[in-house]
Amino acid sequence: MILINKGSNNLVIFTLDEKTIRPNPTYLFEFINRQTHQSVTCLAADTSEYPDRFNSFEIVEITSPDPLLSEIELNPEGFWDYKVYAQDSTTNLTPANADELVETGLAYVVGTADTTYTYTPTTDNAFVYNG
Repeated sequence: MILINKGSNNLVIFTLDEKTIRPNPTYLFEFINRQTHQSVTCLAADTSEYPDRFNSFEIVEITSPDPLLSEIELNPEGFWDYKVYAQDSTTNLTPANADELVETGLAYVVGTADTTYTYTPTTDNAFVYNG
C-alpha cells in the first residue's frame, strides 16, 4: 500500500523494472476511487539512481494538476486502487492504450490538515432519582 498526502509531493517506491519488458519505459499511473469509481491518471518519471533494484517516483497531489508532469488530484480522501502501466508514449494518459500492466495495489489518500476538537464544559447537572 502506498500513502499519498494531499497538497504535497509524495515519494513512492516500487519494483517495476523486474516486471517491465520494454526498455526505457514511461510509466502511466491510474488511480481508481473505491467509492466513486472515478479514474484519475498521470505520467511520472523514474527518479531512482538504481532502477534495477527499485523505482522511485515523485507524485504531486494538488488542485489543478498537469498529469503530464506527475501531478494529480485525488478527491475524496480515502482508499484508491492503483495500476501502473509501462508504455513507450510520453503523452498517453489513457490506460486502454497502454499495453503493459506491471503492478496493481492499494493507495490511501490522507488530508494534510489535522482535525482539532475543542471541549467546552457545560454547567448543566444531571440528577438521577431512584423511584
